Amino acid sequence: MPNSNQRLSQYEEEAHGLYEEGVERLTEAYHETEELVRQNPMTSSLITLGAGFAVGLLVTALATPARPRRRSVIERHMPDWVSRDQIADALARWLPESMKSCH
Repeated sequence: MPNSNQRLSQYEEEAHGLYEEGVERLTEAYHETEELVRQNPMTSSLITLGAGFAVGLLVTALATPARPRRRSVIERHMPDWVSRDQIADALARWLPESMKSCH
């Protein structure tokens, strides 16, 4: 059974090997991406623009404090005892009848 120094040395070798493999894969992916950008400059530019726009929206949404929802004109002038559901029900009952009479 290996002692702790031998195990530590073995783990260091494995970690170094994994690190080197990761660097190699990242370098390969970088060169492949670079070649794709050279072959498709317009597509690459549009993708970059879209990604930048999305990141900008996300940062803005996260950095902007939440504002309370503004009340609509109807909500500001409607009596408190009338609800949106009551208005929607009244419109649903009234509109079909008025449309039938137009034809």
